[in-house]
Amino acid sequence: MKTKLLLSLATAQILLATTELPVVIVNGNDNNSSTEVSSTKIDRTKIDNTMQGNGFISSILQDNPNIKVTDISKNSNTAGEITPGKISIHNAPFYDNNFMIDGVSNNSLIDPNISAVQNPYDVPGNENQIFLDLDLIEEVTVYDSNISAEYGNFTGGVIDAKTIRAGAEPKIKFSYGHTSDSLTKLHIANKEEFNKAKGDNNQPKFKKNFYNINVSTPLNDTDGMVLSYNRKESTIPGAYFGGFKDKERLNESYFAKFSHYFKDDSILDLTGTYSPYESTHFNEYVKDSDTKIKGGGYSLKANYEKQLDNWELITNLAYNGSRNERESLDYNKKWLKTNTKDWGVDNLDGQSFSNEGGSGNVEKTQQGITYNLKLKSDNYEFGDFSNKLKTGFDVGYDNAEYDRKNDTFYYNNPTLNHLVICNGDYSSCVPREQYFTERRIYKAEKAEASIVSTSAYFENQMEYGIFELTPGVRFDYNNYLENFDIAYRLNGSIKPFKDESTVLFAGANRYYGKSFLGFKLREARIPTYDEYRGTSSNILESWGSSSDKDSNKYVFSNLDTPYTDEISIGIKQDFSDSFRASLKYVKRDAKKSFSRHKGDYQVFTMPDGVNKGYYKPTYFGNGGYSSSEIYSIVLEPVKPIRFSNVNFGYMLATSWEKSSSNIDTYDDLIENDDTEQDVGKVYYDGRFIDADKIPLEKDPKSINLHLNFAFDEMNLFNVPVKMTLNNIINYNLKYHDIKITDSNNKRTYVETLPDGSTRESDVYVYEKVKFDDAMTLDMKLVFDFKVASKQHLVFSTEINNVFDKVQNVEKETNKYQVGRQFWFNVAYNF
Repeated sequence: MKTKLLLSLATAQILLATTELPVVIVNGNDNNSSTEVSSTKIDRTKIDNTMQGNGFISSILQDNPNIKVTDISKNSNTAGEITPGKISIHNAPFYDNNFMIDGVSNNSLIDPNISAVQNPYDVPGNENQIFLDLDLIEEVTVYDSNISAEYGNFTGGVIDAKTIRAGAEPKIKFSYGHTSDSLTKLHIANKEEFNKAKGDNNQPKFKKNFYNINVSTPLNDTDGMVLSYNRKESTIPGAYFGGFKDKERLNESYFAKFSHYFKDDSILDLTGTYSPYESTHFNEYVKDSDTKIKGGGYSLKANYEKQLDNWELITNLAYNGSRNERESLDYNKKWLKTNTKDWGVDNLDGQSFSNEGGSGNVEKTQQGITYNLKLKSDNYEFGDFSNKLKTGFDVGYDNAEYDRKNDTFYYNNPTLNHLVICNGDYSSCVPREQYFTERRIYKAEKAEASIVSTSAYFENQMEYGIFELTPGVRFDYNNYLENFDIAYRLNGSIKPFKDESTVLFAGANRYYGKSFLGFKLREARIPTYDEYRGTSSNILESWGSSSDKDSNKYVFSNLDTPYTDEISIGIKQDFSDSFRASLKYVKRDAKKSFSRHKGDYQVFTMPDGVNKGYYKPTYFGNGGYSSSEIYSIVLEPVKPIRFSNVNFGYMLATSWEKSSSNIDTYDDLIENDDTEQDVGKVYYDGRFIDADKIPLEKDPKSINLHLNFAFDEMNLFNVPVKMTLNNIINYNLKYHDIKITDSNNKRTYVETLPDGSTRESDVYVYEKVKFDDAMTLDMKLVFDFKVASKQHLVFSTEINNVFDKVQNVEKETNKYQVGRQFWFNVAYNF
């Protein structure tokens, strides 16, 4: 059997279980080229031995000083959720990373930051198409700066996951994980409201159960197969008409990978992945408000790797897709509470309503096909330089569709009339009682958008003595923004002592962002509009359109592609065989980011083809910018420290930054038709100011210490067992920020309109808030029992926030992280 086959299969045996539990060198990247020195490789050993939580990539990145992870399940109010955390690299928005699986994009381009379940205009999205389970991953590499020209379509960083291959011997793994509210301390500001389980953001009760089965087997000397099924489910009781009803969360992963090793040492992988997600929701006192959200994605991929005479060839062909869908009733009615509509709750102001219905059936899909080819040369000499060339190209087609199945009606302004005759309309009128005088209509429609994108890159790593320089260039073009973007990459390093003990590195790079199809879909869609009616001699009249509706229309044209310029410099120093120190400075300037402004009223023809309506178009420009300076330091051992019967490793890391920005978030860019008029003002420090002029306060700083211990084999209950203990200590320094502390506290802002009249608007009050320092300890303990020669029973316990410290969720007031939480996991490997 070929050497490459043996090495590949031997490495892949860590797929399901390992009889060794070595200490984890947390940052352990031994490649000191200038484009690799700022990356972090996380292998299977670290994945197995670190905190996994909900079992996604975001869970294993939380000790990286250049990454911030926002995980909704770490919030005491929403601890029952099971979606992946949001990953921000160097303070860039989480949706501006490039997520890759086996060299192919896993990015969703359809509104990744929309989260509101009952938004009548849209449905929730996610930045990933596939929620990849950690059991399917062999290795994750995170690039946060000095990033190779091989990667594009990001202004944050790159997260590249490599999935597992079959091992040299058959392996099967069954595993189960569990946590619940009874195993979790929850810290809540308003316990009375929380315990009533009102809405999705109050989850006093929950149960999570995770099930996994993985099978890996060689089929013969040249073929191997991996089959896997992973199921994560969470049950969350919610308040419903005086009682409780379960809300469900479900994420599944179906994975199959066939690998064939050719006689010439080339490898062919055929991989299929399907990862659906479902969640159910309802409103407490809204009749027939049951809503189901469906998401997730699928992919079919062929990967071919071949070692040519002087080149390594890697090529991928992939078909992938995803959907974001809501199933809900196509009407929403706000009745006055009466004897016939009696399910509503009495309000303190004396006017009570009985609501019913949902927010409409809407489906958004993305599907596409991608082909890429990469060539990496062996080292070759040219003059006095040693060179290594990388080149390649990508071409892809993505299509997105928005489909509202039926007209959706939002009925408002109910009017009592004890003489009203409904004139045949009994769906929005109660005879001799009440009727609606206004409704907003979201028309049934289909909108479609597509994008063809191409890219090519060239990069050459040159070495001369102690010097290494890696110049590169990347070309990107797509037919949406129609920009030909040229991104330069220039990175270099110096090894003054001609070995790896000291590495000085620096870089100057430009990164261009994604083109979101969600923007293009909105540009193609029909504005909403209102209809009104009254009565004539108490007989209900027909609906008539109004021309005074301020509907939204989005216009994206002649836009430049947002980009970020980066300058970085750093040093990696080994102090003998004792420890390694890495110090890095990164300056990033985000330029030509999307910004929006309202235009003048425009006329459009109503869907009835006769009546006219008016809307204010939202125009998009490139007026957004941000600037940040980030310093980070990491201390870690060069190799595991040995004492007594234990291997010991550690990583001490921290970062701090200075930033300024006027960039709108994705949610800010996409305002919805049902939102209130935004006047762009807030109240702070005793006066009204522009919202984008809120003073920037210091960003929160934290210090992370990762300690891990791998004990030699011992006997427990006369069974050989190996034990590992991993600890993550996180210390958050105190800081100030400017926040809304009470959403009900508003001030009235009076503005003068062009015609001399005035308009009053309620705006939020911002205050300076102090966040105290806090320290938490997370711990994971693993026992691996060798019950037979090739059979292992593995018990692991994760304890989040061991000392049950109370601390705010980052930059949030009156919202606290979960307290002490236990996760119990068991796996049987044979």
